[in-house]
Amino acid sequence: MKILRILGKAACAILAVLLLVFGIAWAAAMFFPAVVVGVLARYAIGEEKAKRATYLVTASPLIGGKQLTVWAQSP
Repeated sequence: MKILRILGKAACAILAVLLLVFGIAWAAAMFFPAVVVGVLARYAIGEEKAKRATYLVTASPLIGGKQLTVWAQSP
């Protein structure tokens, strides 16, 4: 019984670490592209349009780079 208890705790610890890693990876996948697109937009389309574009992507991280490009070119 002691072995099962130890294995159960180990399994919980492994699951917690996996959830943490996948949670961080998901957050990075959602928000990192918005940051990159925002920085690149400042150089590509100018400061004022880039502020609006960066705000739009940050507010809605599911917006893709292509959609942002179309929006930024014709605000």
